[in-house]
Amino acid sequence: MKPIRHLNAWQPHLTGNISITRLEDARQLPTSIHRHEHFEMIYLSCGKLDCKIDMGDLSLTAGSLCFIQPGKPHHFPVQPNVQGFRLCFAPQFCRFSPENARTLNASQSFLQVPADKQAAMTDLLEFMKQEFEHGGLYRMEVLSEFLKIFLIYLGRLSAEQTRPNFNRGTQIFEKFMTLLERKYLTHRRPADYAEELFLSTSYLNQTVKAVSGRTTSYHIHQRVVLEAQRLAVYSNSSLKEAASSLGFEDICHFSRFFKKAAGQSFKEFKQRTPLIAV
Repeated sequence: MKPIRHLNAWQPHLTGNISITRLEDARQLPTSIHRHEHFEMIYLSCGKLDCKIDMGDLSLTAGSLCFIQPGKPHHFPVQPNVQGFRLCFAPQFCRFSPENARTLNASQSFLQVPADKQAAMTDLLEFMKQEFEHGGLYRMEVLSEFLKIFLIYLGRLSAEQTRPNFNRGTQIFEKFMTLLERKYLTHRRPADYAEELFLSTSYLNQTVKAVSGRTTSYHIHQRVVLEAQRLAVYSNSSLKEAASSLGFEDICHFSRFFKKAAGQSFKEFKQRTPLIAV
């Protein structure tokens, strides 16, 4: 993934590719919008936290859990009297079951933990923190198992709140969206993704349309446009700079592509969307 210009490539001190800290220690948090290549979860047990994820604002309260996938720009300006946990881990930290992988790759970035389950969530994260800081023999193995349990717990909560129908079509769509996140800079045709998923292009198109109501090409184009919008908002990139970063050799082609996919020109988008300082 090409980094957004001037966006902090901040990384936490991931001991053994995992880190868990309390939000009360604000020194552990970056002070500006950033993105990175690991997963990040914020759980709020007390207080209120206003955060920015991509170009949207989100307000967290007690029991809120925010989940950030790799590559997504975000900022959590910690405020007074906030309590909770921050969990970061690299994708390669442990091998995940299909269910855990589904939780990690879900587009949903927010869960509200029910009041009767918040104590259990806090206890589990506190156990992980104690093991991270003071664990002895096989500490990483223990943390890996704790993480798997944590993700299973999240998957159950997500299923209770969204009640998704996880059939084969849904699984194929999730694999496509995961692959799209990694390959959108180089793969621009549905056939490119069908080949990597060992499917025919027609079957992939039918499946994606049935699950999401949108075509495969639509999702590909929207992901490219999202990155162009990030470049405009966070880096104040020009049309030419954005086109170059996204692999478009012809600026006019990129301009037409953006307007068709976004419903407005690149210039109009920049005029209507405030620049976000990083």
